[in-house]
Amino acid sequence: MRKLTPTLIGFLIFVVVVTFIPFAGVPVAKATASIIYVDVCHGDDSYDGTAPLNKAKKTIQAGIAAVGVGGTVNVAAGTYDENVEVNKENLTIASAEKHGAVIEGTVEISANGVTVDGFSIKNFSQIPIPDLSGVYIPSGTGITVANNLIDGAGTVVPSGGYGPIGINTLYGATAGATLEGNIVKNVKMGIYNQGAVLLISKNTIENTAHCGIGVDTDLGTTITGNTIRNSADMGIEVFHSGVVANYNNITGNTNYGVWSSPDHIPGGAQVDATNNWWDSATGPTHVSNPGGTGDAVSDNVKFDPWYVDDARTTLSNYVAPSGGVGGAGGGGGGGLVIAGISTLGGWTDSTLITNPSVIGDTRVGKKAKIKLDSAAIAAMGGVKVQFFVDGKIKKIDKKAPFDYNFKVKRGTHTVTVKVLDINGKVIAQIECTYTK
Repeated sequence: MRKLTPTLIGFLIFVVVVTFIPFAGVPVAKATASIIYVDVCHGDDSYDGTAPLNKAKKTIQAGIAAVGVGGTVNVAAGTYDENVEVNKENLTIASAEKHGAVIEGTVEISANGVTVDGFSIKNFSQIPIPDLSGVYIPSGTGITVANNLIDGAGTVVPSGGYGPIGINTLYGATAGATLEGNIVKNVKMGIYNQGAVLLISKNTIENTAHCGIGVDTDLGTTITGNTIRNSADMGIEVFHSGVVANYNNITGNTNYGVWSSPDHIPGGAQVDATNNWWDSATGPTHVSNPGGTGDAVSDNVKFDPWYVDDARTTLSNYVAPSGGVGGAGGGGGGGLVIAGISTLGGWTDSTLITNPSVIGDTRVGKKAKIKLDSAAIAAMGGVKVQFFVDGKIKKIDKKAPFDYNFKVKRGTHTVTVKVLDINGKVIAQIECTYTK
């Protein structure tokens, strides 16, 4: 057997050391954190940001730089005097306390899948020049801007500047975003869509100098469930087709609730503004609606039907059921037809569904069928119908035909039909109580 010489032993030791101990000065890869904490009061940008308080970053921008793709930047309450650029995909930038983290500057979002949630944003910067925007979206899809308070009061507009604008998209871009649950106020324009597919939902936009929402793109803008009020000029301003504005409260706007440019595109931009509350049960002011006293609309705006109350429970095309309302287990009416027999009693309604027909045999154990008028459901903005018996849901129809077969049972029972809109709000409900 061959003996190991001192030279060979030394060589083997060198190999082992080199193999398992990295050279000095060569960086070792470190995992990127999935959540980074930011705290302007206690943090420092030299910290790693992996815990609150004395490990937190001091600025939001440093937090974005440190967090991994798809991670979260958790921002503590305090005032952050900085412009924030979110250029990393699938990040969530969230205020730990709703409206507690105050950004004095502009938030620019240019990456896919970004969420900015819960901030107070004010004192906007001139981004993009010459605009002063609270939130600016030049690119990216799958973006969500939610639950922020965006207030232009105090923002100084320099000579040659324009704004302030609450939420702004880049002209000619093809971004995509959902703007939901924000409060935007004290600006020239609340939301200005120049280049994005936008869903604008459940926001309050108020006290604007020019308009609550402006649309200068044909990519598609859906405006639903918002309160748009007290503009010194107009609530919604439209230059292109592809705008749908339903289920909003549009009130107190000086010149127009909705205005469509008559000459920006051939024939003017057509706007679907049905199913809104216009600050009057008589509907919007327009020559085609004699007696309408609500916020005015221009030509090329379809507004009929409208809601006659600010809670948006009853539409203007409501027609009371014919033939009266029958009592529980009683005779006549309410538009009920059951093989010529009225023993199931009558329908009572809170809001119009055109009278349902009920067909079938009314004997115990036999089936009856409720069938609704699909065209009437569509006209009122219904997208789903729920059928209940004695308070228990039995069937959900998400598309026509809207019908339900049920067994006639002994005793007293209540059949209820509810129609829901795109936001899941019950816009119509009818009931029939019968005794057998």
